[in-house]
Amino acid sequence: MHYNGYTDLINPHEYVLAFFYLLAIYAFAYFIRNHYYRKSPLKKYFIPGLTVKIIGAMGVTLIYNYYYKGGDTCIYFSNSKEIASVFLSNPIDGFRLLFSHGGAFPIDLLKYTNQLEYTAVESSYMVIKISVFLQLFTFQSFLVTAMLFGSISFWAIWKIFNVFCGYYPTLSKQFAIAFLFIPSVFFWGSGILKDTVSIAALAIFFSCIDGLFFKGRNKIINGIGIFISGYIITMVKVYIIMSFSLCMIILIFLHYRNKIKSRNTRLFVTPIFVAISTILGFFLLRAISENSISEKYTIENILETSEITRSYIYSVGGGSSYSLGEIDNSLWGLIKAFPAGVNVTLFRPYIWEAHNFIAIVSALESFGILILTITVLFKTRFFYFFKAIISSNLIFFCMIFSVIFAFSVGITSYNFGTLVRYKIPCIPFYIAGIHMIGHWGTKNFQRKNSSLKV
Repeated sequence: MHYNGYTDLINPHEYVLAFFYLLAIYAFAYFIRNHYYRKSPLKKYFIPGLTVKIIGAMGVTLIYNYYYKGGDTCIYFSNSKEIASVFLSNPIDGFRLLFSHGGAFPIDLLKYTNQLEYTAVESSYMVIKISVFLQLFTFQSFLVTAMLFGSISFWAIWKIFNVFCGYYPTLSKQFAIAFLFIPSVFFWGSGILKDTVSIAALAIFFSCIDGLFFKGRNKIINGIGIFISGYIITMVKVYIIMSFSLCMIILIFLHYRNKIKSRNTRLFVTPIFVAISTILGFFLLRAISENSISEKYTIENILETSEITRSYIYSVGGGSSYSLGEIDNSLWGLIKAFPAGVNVTLFRPYIWEAHNFIAIVSALESFGILILTITVLFKTRFFYFFKAIISSNLIFFCMIFSVIFAFSVGITSYNFGTLVRYKIPCIPFYIAGIHMIGHWGTKNFQRKNSSLKV
């Protein structure tokens, strides 16, 4: 339907269709929960976790369709609906479109894509392709497709939640909050958006690495999972994999170093592990950035990207923009801005910087994270806060990734509206890390042996 100059992408019958799909989703969810988690203490989080993801998916869809009357999720769906229609009417061309890269279509397929806004680059086209596939099972319904995005994202997040609970079972409640119930994460990580795809792929990426390298289970399946999820992250948001992969390499090397029984041998090989990790990390980042379809994320252009974004936001202005002060566009300038970049991602907007409902929710969430951090700092007597970080490989990974990622998005966003979405990959890891530090302190440093702990 068309009114007020925009296209309403939700047809009335979709609400009825969504109801029956909800019944099917919950029937399947209850079966999985009762079959695989019948005696598990995690059972109580399964249905609530799925519910908030569906609420987030439907919330994003309804807000963008009726309140904003357009936006990313609407364009992703409308573009994918056009391609899904091609797939249904001409399967051969449909398959060719699905296996083409964004902006690199064969000439005879340009008639389908020339008028579609988000097919020019693979980062957006990847979301469209996933949406096209799901629409084949949803009667091309906006609401139902979004619900499936949210449901699949929940499955991915649930996997990483299980991994963390396996290492710290007494922190299941805290991990549930960190991975399942943080408002910005389940809201912006559930609809038809890049953020949903990237955080779900990141969760699968971490879970499969844990299964392959740390537990040695299902090596073929986990290897395939690492490849596919890593590819998806690289295509959708390459800066996530650039930050995550370097930290993961360090974690893997620390894990294998810990298998060495002799303390003296461990001390001897540690510098070697660090050197190898650094070299491998450098070449990995170089390979990822050089093969990225977005040139602005090459290592040489990161500083320029930051300056361009900063200048543009400052020139446009607006209540959602923020400043990190004067920043010299050099490596030393970014190092000096490091604390402010991390702070803005993890602890801002402050309450007085919020000017609308979404900003207020984000500010309250950031305030809660700040209070949690301060509480744990005092609880562990500050010194032991940092001792805990270097005494546990998993804590070290969570904190180093969170801080690096927080800085990278804080220094390049300069707008609270976009920052609240960009930062969601690091928020669960940061909150989980803070809770593990607090647990480490309360246990008087008597930690249970684990393959991820020193």
